[in-house]
Amino acid sequence: MTVNSRKKNLLLNSAWGMIAVVMSTAIAFALRAVLAHTLGEDFYGINTLFSSIINTLLIMELGISMAMVIYLYEPVAKNDKERIKAIIRLYRDVYRVFCLIFVLSGCIVAFLFLPSMVATTIPINHVRGYFALFIISITAKYLWSYKRAILFANQRNRISTLFTTSADLLFGCIEIFILLIFHNYLLYLILFILQNVTSNALCNIYINKEYPFILEKVNNPVTKTDKINIFNTIKPMFVQRIAGVVQDSSNTIILSFMSTSISIVGFYGNYQLIIHTLETLYGQIGASFSTGFGNLYVQNTKEYCFDVFCQSNFSLHWISTIISVSFMVLVQGFIAIVFGDNYVLSDAIIIILTLYLYFFLNNVAVLSVQNALGSHRLDAKQMIYQTVLNVCLSLLFGYFFGLPGILAGSLISVVVFSTFYKGIVHYKYIFSKPSSLFVLTTLRNFIRFVITAVITFISARLLFKSSSILLWLLCAVFTLVTSNIILLLLSFRIKEFAFVKNYVTKHMKR
Repeated sequence: MTVNSRKKNLLLNSAWGMIAVVMSTAIAFALRAVLAHTLGEDFYGINTLFSSIINTLLIMELGISMAMVIYLYEPVAKNDKERIKAIIRLYRDVYRVFCLIFVLSGCIVAFLFLPSMVATTIPINHVRGYFALFIISITAKYLWSYKRAILFANQRNRISTLFTTSADLLFGCIEIFILLIFHNYLLYLILFILQNVTSNALCNIYINKEYPFILEKVNNPVTKTDKINIFNTIKPMFVQRIAGVVQDSSNTIILSFMSTSISIVGFYGNYQLIIHTLETLYGQIGASFSTGFGNLYVQNTKEYCFDVFCQSNFSLHWISTIISVSFMVLVQGFIAIVFGDNYVLSDAIIIILTLYLYFFLNNVAVLSVQNALGSHRLDAKQMIYQTVLNVCLSLLFGYFFGLPGILAGSLISVVVFSTFYKGIVHYKYIFSKPSSLFVLTTLRNFIRFVITAVITFISARLLFKSSSILLWLLCAVFTLVTSNIILLLLSFRIKEFAFVKNYVTKHMKR
C-alpha cells in the first residue's frame, strides 16, 4: 500500500467515523431524553445499568476481533484468498462459542445478581425479562459480525460504519416514535434487537458481493501452529480488554450496589454517555492511525516511525485538549437543557470526569501503536494491577466520598498504568527511546492542558451564567475559539507544530 493511499484511507475512515459518531450520538441522546421523560427515572437507571453489565460480560470477547484483523493484514496485502478464508472461518467458529458462553453468563447474572443491583419498584421478574432481551440483542450483534474483519484489514472501516450508522438512525427514529406513542420499554427492546440484526444483514450482503470467495469451501484450515500464535496474541489483549471494561463499567456497577436508588445510576449515565461518545469520536482517528501505522512500521526505520508518531501525538493532544476543555465548560448546561436541572451533578464530579477524559484520550496515540503492532504483551501484567487498583480504590473512596470517590479511584489507576507505564514501555521497546522523554512530553502536554482549561473555564463562567440554548451555543463557540488561541500561544515553539502547520497549509491550498 502506498503512502498516499494509506493517508487517503486514514482520512476517509476518520471522517466517516466522526460523522457516524456525531449522527449516532444525536439519535442516542434523543432516545435517552425521550426514555427519561416517557418512562421515568427507574427505567432510565435500569437501561443504563444493563448497558454497563453487558459491557462487563463482553470481557469474554477476549480481543478476538482485534487479533483476527492483525492476522489478516498479511494475507490481504498478498491477496492470499485461501488464508483469508481460513482465518474468517476460524473467527466464525470462535465467535459461536463466545456467544454461547455470553448467553449462559447473562442467565447467571439475571438470576443471582440483578435483585441486589436494582433498587426499584419494578417487579424483579420484569427486570429479568428486559435484561434477557438485552442479552439477545448483543448476541445478534456479535453472532454474525465476524465477516467485518476483512473490511478493517483492507482499511475499509467506513463501510462497516456506514451500515451500522444507517441502522442506528433508522431504528432510533422508530424507537423514539414508539416510546412517545406507547410508553413501552418492551417494544423498545424488541426494536433494539431488530436494529442489530439489520445492521449485520446489510453488511454481510455487501461483503458477500465484494469478497465472494469467503463463501467457498476452506481447503486449507488454519494450522495448529497458527492457532497457537493467534491464541498467544489474544491472551495479552484479553488482559487489556479486562482493564478497559473495568474502567468503563465498574463505576456504574459499584454505584448501583452502593446507591439506595437506581435513578442516580441514570444521572451518572448521561455524563458517561457523553464521555463515551467523545472517546468513540476521538477513537476513530486512533483506529485509522492504527491501520496506517501497522503498514508503515514494517516498511520504514524506527526513527522515521517515531517522527511520524510524535507528529501524530502532537496533533492528537491538541484535539484531546479541545475536547476535554469543551466537556468541562459545556456539559452542565447541556445536561440541564436536555434532561433538566435535577439531572445535573456537582462541579467536583465534572472536574474528575474531565481529568479522566483527558488522560483517556491522551492514551489513544500509544494505544493505537499497540493495536497496530499487537504489542499488548509489553504491559499485560500491569493491566491486571490496574484492574485491581481501580476496583479497590473505587470501593474504598466510594464508601467515604460517594460517586466522586468512585471516579477518583478510576482516574488514579488510569494515570498510573494506562498513561505512564504503557507509554514508558512502548517508548523503550518499540521506539528505543528513554522513558524520561515520554515523561517530559506528557508533563509538558498536561501543563498546556491545565493552563488552557483554567483560563477557558473561568472566562466562560464569568461571561455565560444561564443555560438557555442560545447562550449555550455562544458559550460553545467562545470555548472553541478561546481554547485554540491559548493552545496556539503555548505551542508555536514546539518542533512538531511547524510540521503540522505546513501539512495543514499545503492541504488547504489544494
